[in-house]
Amino acid sequence: MDTSAALISVDEIVAQVVAKYNNVWPGYSYSLMDTTQHHYAVLAFPESRARFPDTVNIVVAARIAGEQVIIDHDATNRPLVQALVEAGIPRERIILAYRDEPLPAGYGPEDL
Repeated sequence: MDTSAALISVDEIVAQVVAKYNNVWPGYSYSLMDTTQHHYAVLAFPESRARFPDTVNIVVAARIAGEQVIIDHDATNRPLVQALVEAGIPRERIILAYRDEPLPAGYGPEDL
């Protein structure tokens, strides 16, 4: 991890990087940040809620589990994993759950 990344917490890095995924889809979106449970996501809604009233898209979703960052979902053409690595989080500490990379004990879907 570079020295600038070491000065801020993994939570702060993940929150900042995930927030950059706002407005990457047509329509409008917003970030969901739960710093207590360490969950971070961006939701997107279509411009026409009348035409698509039940449509909500998860753009990205990540959580922190101990020393690991777990990416549960990434529906972008700008991979969240790449953005997190560029922000200073080592790839070894990132788990791509949506690609079936193994999760640490106690952090699987059955444990949520």
